[in-house]
Amino acid sequence: MATATEKPEKKENAFLSLALNVALPSIILTQLSKPDRLGPFWALIIAIALPLGYGIYDAIDRKKLNLFSVIGFVSILITGGLGLFPTKPLWFAIKEGAIAVIFGLAVLLTQNTKRPLVRQLLWNPEIFDTKRVEAKLETDGHTPAFKKLLGRSALIIALGLISSGVVNFFISMHLLDGTIGGTPEYIAAVGKQTALTWIVISIPLMIVMGLTLWYLFRGITKLSGMSFDDILEGEGKKTVVTKSE
Repeated sequence: MATATEKPEKKENAFLSLALNVALPSIILTQLSKPDRLGPFWALIIAIALPLGYGIYDAIDRKKLNLFSVIGFVSILITGGLGLFPTKPLWFAIKEGAIAVIFGLAVLLTQNTKRPLVRQLLWNPEIFDTKRVEAKLETDGHTPAFKKLLGRSALIIALGLISSGVVNFFISMHLLDGTIGGTPEYIAAVGKQTALTWIVISIPLMIVMGLTLWYLFRGITKLSGMSFDDILEGEGKKTVVTKSE
């Protein structure tokens, strides 16, 4: 008898991610961007370097580059470019709103493709035992109903993202009103916007994601008749495969 152990996929450190992507950059931008401290240039460079460095570290550590890391990297680069030059707040506000709106539209537009984005957000092996569930649904003839369930879940997520993008645009316009890119006032306002976005947009969006996940799970249990443990026993957990020689 031979036993092979499959290593579970390493999870992201949520607290470290929050600290380096949101908390510390916001503190640096709001508190250290004044001329008698770091100044706007170095405050922005350090604030950008933290999430960028974390993204690279996380990709190497977990050996996985996900879509969110790519979006975050692009957002950081744009923020840095807008913050170092005398640009108007409107462009920063457009960038802040556009990312969520584009992401929401992508969730809808990829629904009928081979790789729907909703599968990466919700229906993935880290949460569900996707292969087992889909096999059961196909056997019972519930695959069409399952696809409709995924479509409704995608619509909820998309509406949440698009709404957050619109709100983020107006928050950015309000906080950066009267400032010009490259100034300490502008950099400090960007720091406040980053912190406020997490409170009034990111947290509600996480709640929407959680409720949608619950809605999807509830629908799957009704269609498949499978138990909670059977559905959640995904590929992300440790599995032991025993082979007979």
